[in-house]
Amino acid sequence: MNTAVLSPAYEMVEIGRIPVDGLPLRRAQEIVLSRMRMKHQGLRVIDEPVNLRVGKNEALRWSYAWPSKTGLTIYERNTLIAYEGSVRTVTARTARSDYKSYLEFYDRIVMTFRPNEPAK
Repeated sequence: MNTAVLSPAYEMVEIGRIPVDGLPLRRAQEIVLSRMRMKHQGLRVIDEPVNLRVGKNEALRWSYAWPSKTGLTIYERNTLIAYEGSVRTVTARTARSDYKSYLEFYDRIVMTFRPNEPAK
């Protein structure tokens, strides 16, 4: 991601999978956070991890932020979802300074996620 060209209204939702099976959610969160700290200097946790359920699956959600190269602050709301021995990720990322007013919107998107559920 080239943060040198971000706009203040930048938003993105990203879906992924942790490439190591059998990880407990808290351990996966530690790994994600340590990798993000290596990648982004000045990263700070702004919402501590909370346990929740996404559909029938256990999940863990937290938020963090870091300064981009352009001076904008990047905010991420990361949700890890346990699914059949693997961990799926749904991340909402934004540069909006009013990101807190969008958390409910981002969370509604995450709550509709169904890991690997076939299309009907």
